[in-house]
Amino acid sequence: MGRRLYVYDKELKKLVEVTQDYEPTPRVHVIGDEMPPTAHPGLPPGAPNRMFNSKSAFRRVTKELGLTEIGNEKLPKSKPYKPQMNVRDMWERAEADVKRRRGR
Repeated sequence: MGRRLYVYDKELKKLVEVTQDYEPTPRVHVIGDEMPPTAHPGLPPGAPNRMFNSKSAFRRVTKELGLTEIGNEKLPKSKPYKPQMNVRDMWERAEADVKRRRGR
């Protein structure tokens, strides 16, 4: 006898063996239009209707003002900084500069 797979069915409130005819309860994920009251950064302080609690209204005003909404897009990876010379070389160069200036 092989392994069996079970899932918890919330509707039946028990473990159910997964068979070929098992269909899980459909799940729906809805992203709402509401957000916490937010002041629009493109409008001057004290402007009427500056606070928004609707994402679509916020986006509409942003677009009307000619601004760009920035989200969670991926930014290109930057290359790690590599100094052109190591610390010892920089220190020796600085010391030589000081000695040269004292000798003038």
